[in-house]
Amino acid sequence: MASRLLLGRLVAALGRRVVLVGTVALAAAGLALLLPPLPFAVLLVVVAVAGLGLGAGQPLTMSFLAEVAPPGLRGRAMSLRLTGNRLGQVLIPSAAGALAAGTGAAGVLACTAAGLAGAAVAATRLHRRSG
Repeated sequence: MASRLLLGRLVAALGRRVVLVGTVALAAAGLALLLPPLPFAVLLVVVAVAGLGLGAGQPLTMSFLAEVAPPGLRGRAMSLRLTGNRLGQVLIPSAAGALAAGTGAAGVLACTAAGLAGAAVAATRLHRRSG
């Protein structure tokens, strides 16, 4: 929730795309930094950084989707996003469990960090509104 306190100001200053890509990349970096053993104090900072990045994603993607979807199709776009979220809530934990059985928690963190990094790269290509 702390990540959302200044989110509006960040978006106004830097733009939604920059903040979205930056926060997703921040979350990916934070999760990747959790792979090696860390002293407790460093672990707290890294988890806080990852949490800040992860916490900004939901409101940013919702507002971005509302901005780029045509006015008559916004409800459908939001429904599809929600359906994707629900599907992910079923499939991802199952895949993470199977991955953890072979690689442990580090494998799950590495896979999640890689997925977030891929999402950050993909977000750089999001639709740009002309005009």
